[in-house]
Amino acid sequence: MSNVTNTDFTVKTFGPQCLQQYGGGSEDCFFLNIQTPYIPAKGSKANLRPVHFWIYGGGFTGGNSAGYDGDQLASREDVVVVEVNYRLTTYGFLAVPGTDALGNYGIGDQITGLDWVIKNIAHFGGDPNQITIGGQSAGAGSVRVLLGSPQAIGKFQGALAESNLGGGVALGLTGTYSTTYSSYLTVDTAFTYYEGGANIFTQAGCPANETNQQGVDCLRNYAGDLSQLAYQARYVVQDGTIVNTPELEVANPAGKVAYVPVIFGNAANDGASIGTSYSQTCTTETACIAADLSISEYWAGQIIASGLFPFDPTENVTAGSFNVSQRVSTDLGFLCVDQATVYAGTVSKAFPAAYYYSSQRSYFEDAYNPNNVNIQGTIEPGYPLGNPNTPYYKVHSSDLGSFFGYVLPPPLCTV
Repeated sequence: MSNVTNTDFTVKTFGPQCLQQYGGGSEDCFFLNIQTPYIPAKGSKANLRPVHFWIYGGGFTGGNSAGYDGDQLASREDVVVVEVNYRLTTYGFLAVPGTDALGNYGIGDQITGLDWVIKNIAHFGGDPNQITIGGQSAGAGSVRVLLGSPQAIGKFQGALAESNLGGGVALGLTGTYSTTYSSYLTVDTAFTYYEGGANIFTQAGCPANETNQQGVDCLRNYAGDLSQLAYQARYVVQDGTIVNTPELEVANPAGKVAYVPVIFGNAANDGASIGTSYSQTCTTETACIAADLSISEYWAGQIIASGLFPFDPTENVTAGSFNVSQRVSTDLGFLCVDQATVYAGTVSKAFPAAYYYSSQRSYFEDAYNPNNVNIQGTIEPGYPLGNPNTPYYKVHSSDLGSFFGYVLPPPLCTV
């Protein structure tokens, strides 16, 4: 990206997405998409606008910088919107102990994108000294990483994390899917954890000894698409360069976190679609909550006894229990970790300002409907975008449409 010249600034199409588990892509994917309300005169740096540097989500296995067009955000808020592509799956995150494959390549791409923006964004009317990094889901996890990355600190002046995942160590659980987005594994642990590691080597027909550099070299020469293998690498790791702490250190920052204003937040029902399954075979609230959250009935009983997540008596046992479970899952996998970050960062003065929001609205057709449960309050004649007075499930990251200005689908037009 750093080699782009002025003659390339007239490109008006989105570049291809990076190779990913679902939806293909291209190795030639290092592109930035830029929407700007203002192009200065050649050589002028007057009236430069703030820059919003957006990082997409997708579990580090999918997503692309064209997923949300920033044109309405740019025009309505008078900011320059930059959306960056970064490597995904094994291409972006494979870390193998004892070799030169240390992972975090996708995060490195984001930092390279920031470097490009600092050098070039003034040509597009953007102020390189007013950059806010933002993202949702895995993109929000990336923002969290960049806040504590020695290679990124000093390259942005604000941060926004929407629906970041984390936590998960509670209710008898030692961790969940959410945990690894805010707690960073060592290279050794990541290689053996869940998917990836030796399974990737085996499926690619490469030596599976993690201390053997030949196995890594074999993967680099693999004739197929590594992102299409059944096993994928997707974890941010402690590589010692981009990430050198097991988590973002805000309670005792000591220069280990970017001193910038931050906003963290989540959708009210983020945990409905991530972290909760919907059980239709259970017969009691205790059994249903245990099945929904993959916890023991003892801990399900503790949730009920706490009174913090009341059961709606107007719902049947499976739907009512799921409504309880998704609220627990939202707190467990989303809300608590980032509220704790905002609180700790405020007390320790790690951040000059810190805010937290909870979005209570879904948008358009993005109310979450688990297993075709009859949900009230989504779309009806009087409230085509959902009745705000009626509770209903929201999909993960359901505030994105409002953030980007696409509460209704964007118009198709050519300028």
